Amino acid sequence: MRPGWRAEIFEEYHTAGKPFLGVIERKHGFAHLIGCSVYPPDWRTRAPLLANVLQAPDLLFGAGRGQAFDTYAAPETVPQAAESKRIAQIWQPPLPFSPAWMLKSISSDVALFHQCKDASAIAVLRAGLSRNKTAPLLGAQRPAAPHATAGAFGRARS
Repeated sequence: MRPGWRAEIFEEYHTAGKPFLGVIERKHGFAHLIGCSVYPPDWRTRAPLLANVLQAPDLLFGAGRGQAFDTYAAPETVPQAAESKRIAQIWQPPLPFSPAWMLKSISSDVALFHQCKDASAIAVLRAGLSRNKTAPLLGAQRPAAPHATAGAFGRARS
């Protein structure tokens, strides 16, 4: 959503006190940590169902269509997850995104948003939509990255 998003999530993850960080989806089906989350380096030990998702039964999508890994692993990930203020998801939002819809629907605290499948959010951000008019959005000079890479917040990398 803005430059520095990774550093914001990095900081939130390291202060959350739990090994998983993300959105716990409660509106559609049973509670589950959405796939677009932060996972610890030892995720295979903490949530073995994540590693075994190919053996998941066809419960949600019908025979031969599998089950989403985030719903399958929910019994193991949700109890170990902290709710993020910086990551957001809206399941199947109306497309294309408009500036008015984004301002109304996505909190200014959000640094990473999931579920825009047509790139319209990028177009809105490039046009300069911002609640904080002091910081330009996409296309701006990138700030120095923290010492961790995306997807590896649980351990430091140089």
